[in-house]
Amino acid sequence: MRNSAENRGLFHDRLIAVLQTRGEKPAGFSRKSGLSQSGFHRIVHGGEPTLSTLVAISTAASASIEWLAAGTIRTSQDCRYEQTRLSEELSKNIEVTKSCEDDDKLCEFEKEHELLCDLMEGVSNLQAVLEEREKENDEQKGRGLSSVYGAIEQNLSQPALSDVGAPFRDATKHVADAWLMGRVIDGIQKTYKETGARLSPASVGELAARIHNEIVDLEGGEAAWQGALALALNRLRTELADAAIAGSDKSSASS
Repeated sequence: MRNSAENRGLFHDRLIAVLQTRGEKPAGFSRKSGLSQSGFHRIVHGGEPTLSTLVAISTAASASIEWLAAGTIRTSQDCRYEQTRLSEELSKNIEVTKSCEDDDKLCEFEKEHELLCDLMEGVSNLQAVLEEREKENDEQKGRGLSSVYGAIEQNLSQPALSDVGAPFRDATKHVADAWLMGRVIDGIQKTYKETGARLSPASVGELAARIHNEIVDLEGGEAAWQGALALALNRLRTELADAAIAGSDKSSASS
């Protein structure tokens, strides 16, 4: 298991890979992510980010928080950044191998070289799979939008009978954004799939409308929306996990 110092080092390497892949300087990226230049400079040179800073970097880079924080690849964009990081590691390995005169260390460097090459190939293969999956998800999302919007419109047209309908009583105060709604729906479906929970199309519409309305009026456009959506989905994931644990405890108690 890696210690905290090693994790910070790897985060730093991933952040550098983001900048290199995008061809951006720290000053420009800090402006794009809404972070102060001094604060971002500190992080680039080894500082540890807060959660809010991590979300801002993730949003600006279109990289998953999981990859930035722990190296867990979630998207094809993560793969592109990881390939840059591995390429840098490979270059360093080649340089030290050339200058090494110790046979034992040379053998270690050669093994590391083989491992890095295997990792590069693995990430490349994973990228192809993720790109195909993302394409399919976009197509499915497009086909499913009409039914979900129908569920939303149905709820909007019904009189509110309880607090459950509260998000829809206020829905007319917000201007629906198709780009945001599509990502909210996609995020909800992925979150439920990851946790093994089930949700009907009508319930997807209800939940999507609530999360959409919480986010759509935020200033900052798509970048702010993505950050807020990541937090909302993380909150949903936690709620689903807690509900699963509670259900399991209840079943154990009754048996």
